[in-house]
Amino acid sequence: MQEYNTILVPHFLKLNAVLLESPHLASYVQSLVLQFGNATITEALNDVTASIVQQLSNVNSLSLSFVFWDRFSLPLQVALKDIFRAPSLTRVTLYEFSIPTFHELASLLSHATHLKALCVQVDCGYDMPRSAIDAIGATSFPPRSIQLDRLQFGQSFATYISSWLGFRRSLLIRGSKSSITPNSEQSGI
Repeated sequence: MQEYNTILVPHFLKLNAVLLESPHLASYVQSLVLQFGNATITEALNDVTASIVQQLSNVNSLSLSFVFWDRFSLPLQVALKDIFRAPSLTRVTLYEFSIPTFHELASLLSHATHLKALCVQVDCGYDMPRSAIDAIGATSFPPRSIQLDRLQFGQSFATYISSWLGFRRSLLIRGSKSSITPNSEQSGI
């Protein structure tokens, strides 16, 4: 996979140079997609990607696909957290996104206060809390509501979430034709 980095780094360096020479161009970037697959991300690729992401001030759609959060350098993680905090960010897609703990996922998403659409298919290192109550107790931040227009889960995550929340029947998402069909017969919504 070293070849992957060898190909990407020069192109990312050129893009970074253009953005540094003409900073106003970064404000035109509204969608950011990071997709690295199983590639090992070298220090050089981490550094240049962090530099590019730090310059993007107007991203409204962020997609992290086939990404391992713990393979990102601290500067790249910080730059992405800044994107999550940005008022312009209204759509997040996490597809085949791997993050070590559920707490880290919850913390990351807690920064996205202006979300309108969230699509999630994640691997949280298999430390998922047994229930929503356990999840709230395991976090250091208070739970809060985000008014979403669209919420979409991958099949395995949807099954888990419906059971986790203890739904007795389908959860219908406002403004969406999707639903989560629960496995639990407990009282719910």
